Amino acid sequence: MDTPRIGLALGGGGMKGLAHVGALSVLEEMGIQPNIIAGCSIGAVIGAFYASGYRAEHMSYILKSSPPASLFTWRFDGLGLFDVSRFEDFLYQHLGNKRIEQLPIPLALITSDLETGNEVVLEEGPLVPAVLASSAVPGIFPPVEIEGRLLVDGGLINNLPISVLKARQVQYSIAIRLFKKYIWNQVQELGKRAHGEADQDTQHVIERVQRAMLSGMLDRVRERARKHIPMAFYIIKRSLDIVIAHHEEVQLHQSPPDILIEPEVTDIGILDFKEDPDLVMERGIQAARAVQSQVTRLLHASPS
Repeated sequence: MDTPRIGLALGGGGMKGLAHVGALSVLEEMGIQPNIIAGCSIGAVIGAFYASGYRAEHMSYILKSSPPASLFTWRFDGLGLFDVSRFEDFLYQHLGNKRIEQLPIPLALITSDLETGNEVVLEEGPLVPAVLASSAVPGIFPPVEIEGRLLVDGGLINNLPISVLKARQVQYSIAIRLFKKYIWNQVQELGKRAHGEADQDTQHVIERVQRAMLSGMLDRVRERARKHIPMAFYIIKRSLDIVIAHHEEVQLHQSPPDILIEPEVTDIGILDFKEDPDLVMERGIQAARAVQSQVTRLLHASPS
């Protein structure tokens, strides 16, 4: 039987993305070698390393040797909250001046055109600028100009790029998702329980959930304030979490992967630079092991 063509989608999620490394280590143990990788934001960063030949163990060492908090500094020119010069140097140090089309594993990096709002998939050209563009969270990191287009984080449009893999004729797709369901799903669940009740009663249930969620969010804001983290900063992070999670739900419905790996990283913010990398990577390991039997069954099935 011919070896199936496997595509790997690495979703965006900032510091949650360290879980990608843990999940990849399990896939390596299983002998999984993707034929193409599609990455968005932190998924683009990890995807670029992996497509360049780095294995999970080496990536783990590099990431722990260069803590994210040391790679970003504040900037005050209005283009973003953080300067990425050190991060850019870090990427060039480890990835060099490679071009995307020259990588051992084909790589597709997802970005958003800030002017047109269209998805732009980068599969050729200088690697490091493409990675910077894919991970340029609007308002947080500065946009990147590539071939006359001002590009930002692809998560605005396609944070979990399974559709990109399927458009490139993979037989099987494996996706690692860093966001999970938020408020809407909890409201939906209560709506199901309230099925058959009067519309007014259902509305009361929904309002109670919303009040509870708001109360919880305010508690988190107060906690951040006690730790001297700006509340506006937290609100930006939380807003991105919610928007991206909802968008991914639609994408998963339209283009589900054959295998979905979902590390439990809901409690980790996209900009939690001081999070313990070993802890986050372990979440990825656990999530990949949870679907290990599914992967085995899939690879022993006849490709469609």
